[in-house]
Amino acid sequence: MEMVGRLASSVIHDLNNLLTVIQLNAALLESGEAREGETEKLASEISQACACAADLTRNLLSFARGEQNEKVVFDLSKDLVAFSPVLTLFAAKKTNFQMDFGTEEFLIEGIPMELHQAILN
Repeated sequence: MEMVGRLASSVIHDLNNLLTVIQLNAALLESGEAREGETEKLASEISQACACAADLTRNLLSFARGEQNEKVVFDLSKDLVAFSPVLTLFAAKKTNFQMDFGTEEFLIEGIPMELHQAILN
């Protein structure tokens, strides 16, 4: 039972992080306080956070049903670059966040959502 509580706590924490991204970006868009040219970036971050939340929900449902998450081969550098807007929102204001992977693919086998959860935590 304690393990279920820990899992629920972790999932709620991760989901709350994603909802915070969505809420803050939506508030900026609604208020009109977004800087010139920033609208597309904010909308993209909302879309990305929604996709991550959907993946998290899907993974939780798979776990509840006793299903195994399937590993896939993906390009780590492209995945992290695509995920970086979410990371930037959670980084401290004084943190300078830069990623440079070069031009080569960095293929790994794993579950992208689990990687994202680990990084956020």
